[in-house]
Formats: sequence, structure tokens, C-alpha cells
Amino acid sequence: MKITALVSKALERQFLTDIAVPWVLDILKLLPLDDLQILPKQGSRNSINGSYSWGAGLTLSINAGRKRSTWGGTLIPGSSWSVSTAGTSKRLAMLRTFVHELGHHIHLHDQPVRGGRASQLSQRVDAIVGVAFVRSRGPITMYGQQSAREFFAESFAAYMFERAALQQHDPVAFKMVVDVLAARGLTVR
Repeated sequence: MKITALVSKALERQFLTDIAVPWVLDILKLLPLDDLQILPKQGSRNSINGSYSWGAGLTLSINAGRKRSTWGGTLIPGSSWSVSTAGTSKRLAMLRTFVHELGHHIHLHDQPVRGGRASQLSQRVDAIVGVAFVRSRGPITMYGQQSAREFFAESFAAYMFERAALQQHDPVAFKMVVDVLAARGLTVR
């Protein structure tokens, strides 16, 4: 995996240390990324906290220059904007954003970009996510309402950081995460 860090060496080391936990390393071993980017800002108004792209290259990007208003909140299931906004510091919000984007990677890494044929496993994972999105009584966050893709990524981040809240607020989403991880052959803490 290539690491593109356009931030200080200290911030790069800190972030890479934060994500170097066994379950993340296991996921990246089974589902490798092509590029991990740690950027000083993203978006024309520094409004994007992270992104994931698949197809020609599997790239996960994190915004190290995120705005102060994007962390320090409390997760209020169904009302908070995102799981990352409940990070108590910029460092923890970046970690939560990384896990959200890793959720996209788990869901989408083998999806065809346009017009291609999806593998049976990819179709199965997408079906699990699509059915749960329709059956959910309400996503854990407002951002999770945007699409089935954001629903999975936010649910995965909640599963990793706010597991009890996810299970209580949206048992359908909780089961979806468990089922997708099992389908992919992944285990997490």
C-alpha cells in the first residue's frame, strides 16, 4: 500500500500508529488498498473529512485539516450528523472517519465502477446492505440516510465505536454489519 502523506511527519506517524491495530491490519491484509492519503485539506472549502474511491485504484483519503466544528459532539442516535462528529478530539474524529471510509472499502472494494459485472460475493454483500437500508427503522446518523453506501459506512463506524447505541437504535443495521463482515470473512474486535 502506498502512503501519500502531505502533512507533517509527526502527524503522519501519529495517524498511522492510531490505525495500526490488529483488526484494521487484518482487513487491509485481506482487502488491500492501493493508496492511503493523509491530506492537509479536502474539498474546495475544506468540507470533506474523508473519501474512498474504487475501480481503477482503491484509494482512501483522510482530511487532517478538518474544521473544528466537525468533532466534539455527542452521538445522539438518529440525530447526529455522523459518527465522526462524536469524536472527542480532532485525532479521534480522524480515526472515526478512517473507519467510516474503511466501511466503504469493505462494502465496495470489488464492485465494478460502471457497466462491469459484479462478482457473486459483491452482489451478495450489496444485497445485504440494500435490504437492511430499506428495512432499517432509521439510520444511526443523518449522514447514514444519504444512501445505502453511507448507511453501511456509518453503521460500520458505529459498530466499531458506538456498538451498544447501534444495536439499540437500529438492530437491522447491527445485523447487517455482522452479516457483511461474515460474508467477507472478516473479524473485528
